[in-house]
Amino acid sequence: MKAFKSLIYNEFSFISIFLLSISFLFLPCTIEATDPDILKHVNALDNGETITVSLKHIFHHGTSKFPNLFRRLDVTEENLRTQELASGTSFTYDVMGVNGTGFEYEKENAVEEFRNISMNELKSSKLNWRDIKKWLPAIRSWSTLINLAKMTYNAYIEMGQSDWYDLGEEYRTNDTFGWDEDGIRGYVFASSDNKTLIISIKGTSMGFGAGPTVPRDKVNDNLLFSCCCAKVDRTWTPVCHSLGGALSSLMGLTYNLPVVAFESPGERRAAGLLHLPHPPAIPWDKMNIYHFGHTADPIYMGSCNGITSTCYIGGYAMETKCHAGIACTFDTVEKLKWSVNIKRHRIQEIIDNILKVWWKLFELFPDCRNDDECDDCYLWDYVE
Repeated sequence: MKAFKSLIYNEFSFISIFLLSISFLFLPCTIEATDPDILKHVNALDNGETITVSLKHIFHHGTSKFPNLFRRLDVTEENLRTQELASGTSFTYDVMGVNGTGFEYEKENAVEEFRNISMNELKSSKLNWRDIKKWLPAIRSWSTLINLAKMTYNAYIEMGQSDWYDLGEEYRTNDTFGWDEDGIRGYVFASSDNKTLIISIKGTSMGFGAGPTVPRDKVNDNLLFSCCCAKVDRTWTPVCHSLGGALSSLMGLTYNLPVVAFESPGERRAAGLLHLPHPPAIPWDKMNIYHFGHTADPIYMGSCNGITSTCYIGGYAMETKCHAGIACTFDTVEKLKWSVNIKRHRIQEIIDNILKVWWKLFELFPDCRNDDECDDCYLWDYVE
């Protein structure tokens, strides 16, 4: 949070920002309640404006090994084109924004006061807010949604160590500071006039062929998404440190920023543990936090638990399912006749086999609902 606060208030305090969640560990959501007009303020595309954004900066903040490490890499035009030629991937995208509705707190330090009262006095407090106009991602635009998903997957650039600027304490990291080492990385995509930013946050890789950071990713995942003790059971021992895919949503709650997340964790319980404001303290329809996933993904659907599950075997306690946001779920089991399989969890599935084809096959947007009646950990009895 400290690193992100530095980014928001020191680097880009004057611009429109929204967040993407980028992670190969994303978790469950089942939804109980619905509102047919829940997306009414982002439905209209006739007032939309298409903006071109390119990767401009990458921020890296250390965790347990280098907790005060904070670095920035500025991506030059030459470096960007070199990476695009080498990878065959574009780092420039067109996205549409719309004039929508959000809210702002009447007091500048409202969230800090809310957290202090919740932590120290163990009681809820009232949050005073007012409606405001906000520039929002046009999630009803298929091309925008596809490009946002691509940004979560393709926002990667090889680290040139000599090009990193130290924003925190300087370290003699040498070879111990690698691109795949522990840390939180934020990819900043900006428009040419720097008035609009999209920040894509890379978090966790899960142990199913997802990447080299897997051994260091379990601790925070289990802290955020287990019902107790940050472990599967007494037979499992956690290793190392990293951060899961719910980070962008939690930051959106902290700094009141729009968020788009793909197959994102059920972070509502984590928001409560961190004493962050969430419904009913703030309104569902003005939070502008959107989660996208599909029914054939057992992690997103909250069924990747129990002693025979792949998550359990891998040492992951994926027990939460409730979101502090709006979830839009593609029914791939019914519509595409997919079977439930953890291989369907990959972001490539969302991009290539859902987003690119769904609108052609069905011409319908997925069902979007809040989960205000969702209940995490209801089988647990907590002893005070």
